[in-house]
Amino acid sequence: MVAAELDWLFLLVAGHVELTDAVLADPGLEAHQVLMNAPLDWTSDTINPPFSQCQ
Repeated sequence: MVAAELDWLFLLVAGHVELTDAVLADPGLEAHQVLMNAPLDWTSDTINPPFSQCQ
């Protein structure tokens, strides 16, 4: 399954372990494993500054 949202800068890919392992191992993709219940909002981003600081 692939999920996309217009406002997101990423795609979510879910599937069997073989599929997700292949996506994570592909050197042509920037892929990170996340938990199913991981928050996907601006406040959960611990790397990039808040959007208000980018303006």
